[in-house]
Amino acid sequence: MLDKLHPQTRTMLERIRSGGAPPFDTLQPAQSREIYRSRVALVNLPKAALASVEDRSIAGPHGPIPLRIYKPAGSVEGLPVVLFFHGGGFVLGDLETHDPECRLLAKLSPAIVVSVDYRLAPENKFPAAIDDSYAATCWVHENARVLGGDPERLAVCGDSAGGTIAIVMTQLAKQHGGPPIKLQLLVYPGTDRLEATASRPSHAFYDSGLFLTRDLVKWYADQYFPASADPDDFRFCPIAASDLSGLPPALIVTAQYDPICDDGKAYAERLRSAGVETTYRCYAGQVHGFFVWGGVVDDCRRVIDDLVAAIKSRFGP
Repeated sequence: MLDKLHPQTRTMLERIRSGGAPPFDTLQPAQSREIYRSRVALVNLPKAALASVEDRSIAGPHGPIPLRIYKPAGSVEGLPVVLFFHGGGFVLGDLETHDPECRLLAKLSPAIVVSVDYRLAPENKFPAAIDDSYAATCWVHENARVLGGDPERLAVCGDSAGGTIAIVMTQLAKQHGGPPIKLQLLVYPGTDRLEATASRPSHAFYDSGLFLTRDLVKWYADQYFPASADPDDFRFCPIAASDLSGLPPALIVTAQYDPICDDGKAYAERLRSAGVETTYRCYAGQVHGFFVWGGVVDDCRRVIDDLVAAIKSRFGP
């Protein structure tokens, strides 16, 4: 069944196994974060040069929220603004792990990219990541002109858990009447509660040995989601939202050999059924996580090209 695994990805998985690091779900979160950060640094894209990269902290509902603001060279006023939310199961990841992707996205679009360093679990349970991210989304919209951007050309983007957050930002914006998000860019997002995810074919077929495993999916959920919370809360399970009409156009990218591949596909189908313009692409031979392996897996750059093309198509050159 895995004979079509991309050769570069097969080599990457062998490299992870030969490294000897224990699975993340057998470690303390702080240990897993350090291993993830170190591993990504070794295999990520080179860092593109930009006009400026600025770290800033804004006031959030529960304390400061760090942001990193990327401005492309030759910047003009009124650029599109892309809020980026990193992946890592709501437990791992930070501004550094996804820095190369944000740089390249800003350079090629061109757009101002704002990466959000939301609070992580288990120290900060659901809905901490959502609260931080929505506060950052509102701040970026309010300050877009100061940053050199256009508040009416706002997009959200993220991979994995960051893709989930990006989805929720569009749903919250609809619920609260803003900010006016015009595009959602989702890279292998989680969209459903664990029980539903586990019942889909991709979870049954590819639940072990391919970076994201059944045990790791459950570990992330246990770290992030309190037992007392409603598992059908759309902020955790965005596919449970009763009405998806009126949401912004979406690009959804999934990986063939990913346990949550069918989550992204199911969300794309629901968006289309609700009349939302949706482009869906599944990367053959790929696994969950490849978006930050761009130094060794060429498809990472192809995904960024997909994101850039969507931004240009929606907002113009």
